Amino acid sequence: FPIVADPTLLDSHYYQISYFMPPDSSELRWRLRDLTNGMLRLDDQPVVNDPFYPHPVVDGIMFKVTNAEPGFRSFQVVANAAGPLDPPEQGCYVFNRNGFPLLNGSDRPNPERQQTNGSTWAIHTAMTEGNNGRYAYFISRVSRQGVNWPRMIPNDFEIRFTAAGGKAWMKYTGNAIVDVPFELWHMGEHIDDRSDDYRLIPLVYDEDENGFFNLTAIDHVVSGSDNDPYTDGIDFYNPADTAPGSAGYDAWVNSGFDEALVAAEIMARIVLVNRNGGSVSDSTFPANVNALLPEQGTIFRIVTNKPNFPGDTLLVLGYVENREVPLPETFALYQNYPNPFNPET
Repeated sequence: FPIVADPTLLDSHYYQISYFMPPDSSELRWRLRDLTNGMLRLDDQPVVNDPFYPHPVVDGIMFKVTNAEPGFRSFQVVANAAGPLDPPEQGCYVFNRNGFPLLNGSDRPNPERQQTNGSTWAIHTAMTEGNNGRYAYFISRVSRQGVNWPRMIPNDFEIRFTAAGGKAWMKYTGNAIVDVPFELWHMGEHIDDRSDDYRLIPLVYDEDENGFFNLTAIDHVVSGSDNDPYTDGIDFYNPADTAPGSAGYDAWVNSGFDEALVAAEIMARIVLVNRNGGSVSDSTFPANVNALLPEQGTIFRIVTNKPNFPGDTLLVLGYVENREVPLPETFALYQNYPNPFNPET
């Protein structure tokens, strides 16, 4: 990304960063062209994440070109029971500087938009002794300390609450096959290209060990008080057949849930938190909760960070500020009396 290193050298020129792969290398490189005068200013530059690397400066702009860190760009709710949401609504909680990404400047779902019943839901990971509610813990757990990143990035994913629902395997908690009210989908790198989307196989970690996918009487630390229950954990798994559509998932179901048709894990222990949904210590739980699950029609979209690829371009403007800022003509120093740190002076 561009950083102004010397504002006196800015010239209002347009610059283009272009990524390419050299024929004799497997490492992505980039070049910089001044579009205003047509000059090639930099060529065959490395993409470097080292914070101490001496990034080049051109016309007062430091061009710090790095790879995106493994992680998530956003968590969105793109539909509810009433249909699509445009723009999407926030699908996570960004409280107490916990590190989760804002969505359109919002740190929480709007209860008047996300669901038609006024409840709000957000993606997180299940509670453990180490769960402090922060994004860093979340990405460590869902990625299995980074092992799953190659299967996650650069793809996006959806949790769709549908009328038909589907089947899930409680492999680690009882080994049962259970009904769930959602479908998991692998959306590929380009969310608008549906030609490569395929259905995933859900594994459910039964937090309360009751044999059902449901809202648990466990409070989540991401929000205060004891009224933020969350669902059983969801693990995203590839089917053995990842052809577009639901062929791989269907083959697993039609085989009688043959374990050999379940391939690699993509994400682990995703949960949905119902903020201020109802006290988990209430004797009537879950009858006291405002919603037991996200409503039918709800779609959660998980958007990952995207690396740069050959052919990608970035436009930069070396903007010059023309507005004159008046300088003060005089300065004065006034005593602050009484001294708030020592009233006797």
